[in-house]
This record gives sequence, C-alpha cells and structure tokens, in this order.
Amino acid sequence: MSNIQDIISKALALWSEKHAESTVRCQGIYFSALFKAAEEGGFDSPCQELYDIFLKGAKTPAVCFNRSQAVKAVDLIAGTHAINKDGSFYNEPPFPTYEETCILLSSLAYPISGPVDISFLIVYAASMIERQGTSHSGQGQYWHSWRDIRTYCFRHDSSMNYNPETLKRYLGELDEKFGSGSLSETKYYMHRKAALILEEIAETGQFQWKRSPRKPVQPLEGPELEDIRQQYLSFLRENNYAERTIQGRDYIFRNMIRFSGVRSAEELYHLSASGVGGILKGFAGICKCMDTPTTLVRLTLQYLYEQGMLEVNRAEMVMPPFRHHGNTPCYIPEKEDKKFYEALEGCTKRNTAIILLARELGLRSCDICSLKFSQIDWEGEKIRLNQQKTGEPVVLPLLPEVGNAIYEYIRDERPKVDDGYPFIFLRTQAPFTRITRIYEVSNRFVKKSGIKRKNGSQRGMHLYRRTLANRLLLDEVPHQVITDTLGHASKEADRPYIPMEESMLRECALGLDGIGVKSWEGGDGNE
Repeated sequence: MSNIQDIISKALALWSEKHAESTVRCQGIYFSALFKAAEEGGFDSPCQELYDIFLKGAKTPAVCFNRSQAVKAVDLIAGTHAINKDGSFYNEPPFPTYEETCILLSSLAYPISGPVDISFLIVYAASMIERQGTSHSGQGQYWHSWRDIRTYCFRHDSSMNYNPETLKRYLGELDEKFGSGSLSETKYYMHRKAALILEEIAETGQFQWKRSPRKPVQPLEGPELEDIRQQYLSFLRENNYAERTIQGRDYIFRNMIRFSGVRSAEELYHLSASGVGGILKGFAGICKCMDTPTTLVRLTLQYLYEQGMLEVNRAEMVMPPFRHHGNTPCYIPEKEDKKFYEALEGCTKRNTAIILLARELGLRSCDICSLKFSQIDWEGEKIRLNQQKTGEPVVLPLLPEVGNAIYEYIRDERPKVDDGYPFIFLRTQAPFTRITRIYEVSNRFVKKSGIKRKNGSQRGMHLYRRTLANRLLLDEVPHQVITDTLGHASKEADRPYIPMEESMLRECALGLDGIGVKSWEGGDGNE
C-alpha cells in the first residue's frame, strides 16, 4: 500500500468511528475520489496542491462540502496543516499553554533572533491584553486577527515561526487592501494592531498599551498648492486657533483641492463655479450632515479670496446653513428635573460626573475629556482651566454634587493606571487612556431618561450647557456672570445660548452657600 493510500485509509477509518454506517458509505466515495486525484496528478503524499486541485473539481456546493470533509480528515492524519479557501486551517494546530509559553519566552534573548513558533507570542499577547482589562468581545477580535496572522505566516513561509519580514509583508498587504477598499476600516485597524502587538513582544518581550500615532498627513501633489496649504495653516496658528480646529480646517482644505480637481495655484486662482459645485458634491458624498463642511468651505474660500489666491470671491456661492433657533435654544426645562435625577441614579459613576460637569458648570465636551487632577482645587472648591476651544482661562465653583460625583468615580470606579497619569476620566476598556468623545454618554442618557427637551431634539453634551444658560437667565443672574460662567470672551458669544433681552437681566448674586455637604471632606454628600 502506497503512502498516500495508507494515509487516506487511516483517515477514513478514523472518520468512520464518529459517523453512522450509511454516512460512511456515502462519504467513502469522496475519499476514493481523493486517492484517484492523487494518482492522476502524480502525488505520492497529501499536500496543499493536491487538496486545492481536488476541491476545484467540485461542481456543486454539496459536493464541495463533502470533498472538504474528506480533505479535513486526511489533513489531520497527514499533519499537512492545509489551508481552506476561507484562509483558515482545516485543522487548526493547537496553541501552547500559558505555562509552556512563559517557560519558553523567559529563556529567550530579545529581540528574538532564532526560530520561535509565533503561537507562543500569540498566547503571551492574549494573556497580557486580558490582564489589562480588554473586554471578552475585544479579546475575541484579537484572537481572530492572530489566527489570521499565523495562517498567513504558514502560507508564505511553510512555517509558523515568527519572521519580522513576513510580518512586515503582512502589514503591507493590509495597507493595500485598505487602500483599495477591499478591507473595512475596523478590520484594518484591528489586524494591524494585533500584528504590532506581536512585533513589540518579539522585540522587547513585553507589550505596553499606547495609542497608535496618527499617520502623517501627506503633502498635496502640486508643490504650489502645498505652499498655499502651509500658508493657510500658519495663518490659523498665528490667530491662535486650537490644534484640533486646525486639523479640521486642514481636512476641509485638502478635500476641497481634491474635489475641485485643481492641480496648480493658477487653476485655483481661476476656480470656476462648477469647481465649487464639485467641492460641495464631494463633501455631500462623505458627510452625513453638511452644516459644518458648508460653513468651513465658505470660510476657506473667503480666506483664499482675501489673500489674493482667488480671482472671484467664490465664498458668495456657498450659502451658509440656515438655522432657526427661535428665542431660546434647545434645553431641558425645570419640570424635567425629576426625570433627570432619576435617570442619573442608574448611570455609572463616571458618566454621572461627566453629565453633572456639563449641566451644573456648563463645561464643554473637550474640556471634560481633558480635565486633569491639577485643575481641581479641592480645598479652594474651584475648578481652574484654560478652555481648549478659546484658550481663555475660566474659574468655576466646585459644587458639592459635582465634586462628590468626581470623587466617588475616582475612589470606586476609575481604572488603576500609573500614578502620574494626569487625566481624570478614562476609557472603561483597555487601553485606559483619557476619553476623547462623550457624545454617546449624553445620547444614551437622554434616550433612557425620557427627558422632554424644549425647542429641539438635541441629545449631545451642549444640551446641558444651554440648559445651564437658560436656568441662569430665569434666575435673573447678571449677563456678565452668565458670560463668565460659560467661559465666553464677549457677550456676543452668548447669542446661541440665551435670548438677548437685556431687560430680563437684573443684578443678583449667584448664591452657592449651603447647597450641600462635600463628601471629599468626610461628609456623606447629602444636604
């Protein structure tokens, strides 16, 4: 009996032990067909090429399935580690235990130079992300990516040993697939992160959570256009725009050039009406809402015209979005306070503190996300910070209910991170870095609470800022106090928040005495 015939016979015998006799008789046809394909192709032993040829001959999905079952059984006996059409192993090689992994990796010098099964790196990486608090679903996603990487290594090197060049090639192919649109953004970043984790462990023996750096923005193709772009960015920085705002303006500028089709400064100077139409059409294709892009396109065109880079002021072609705020903006009326506090009781301590900072002190989302321990004066009962949006300093009272909420979050719920990490509010999943977006915190809270808003249906964090402004107005707080509380540099900036009826604004004090007990001073937080 030939080698391949012997292996196929053993595979059929093992398969027969697990299935009914009638099933075995039917499946036996496909084992025989596999042996026949081997004879016709001149194969002395099972291999990937034989399996691929055998499966390629299947005419129907049912036949393909039955043939793949025969291949899977033969692959298990032969130990060929064959890969199916989906890119995974027919029989996945087992992973080592964590104990075996620790013994091996502790005996190695780093960076790894000799042959080491990548499976050991995967097991170690999995244990590390688990200890660092990654959710079960997150761990599952990483495992899926690591299995894909291991299969890739075997497919290209006929070995599962870690090879930095193979991993580099894998990352390159990810970039190509993402660039062509054949790989989603979510899968791209997950597979990429999984590969970089293995690379770091192979280099250092450890892995530390850190955010992947932003890819540098590529310069515009035309040197003249790139010069104009740099002039624009310099103009924004000279006028003290926040870096985040500058990044947004840069994104708009680069896409304006792309959508307009201009290739030089001269073509930009003679920008046509159809070119402006192309810009707006382009943004409409990538943006769900055109309010912000339209405004920024108009501002950018105005800048280009004022700098002599446009022949005609095309900004006049771009109508700013129409917004009707009425007398007052969207806010939560006082009668909804009961619903508000009832819903607050069901929130996590982190989200409670975030919402109270917005509602009671009017802090913007960006300032809440970047709030630091150093900005809270517990003894002086103040919060002192420079606003990210305006750069203006603001000092706000640390109200007991707000301070208590922050204190309880820090004490009971905040993840354990390095003592020197400055930011208060952290992600709930690893990596435990500062939060960068809290819209969904408010969105979910408003939906859950059933709060009825007045003058609109806004659900973002700005809802609470406007609610505070309305409350201060109704309490007849002086306009200057409202302006200072909101952190505005001038009264004009208050227009989107409150009706400018000066007759409604009378002198009064913002009484903060006796409104609560400070739990961080040993109280229970109750009035």
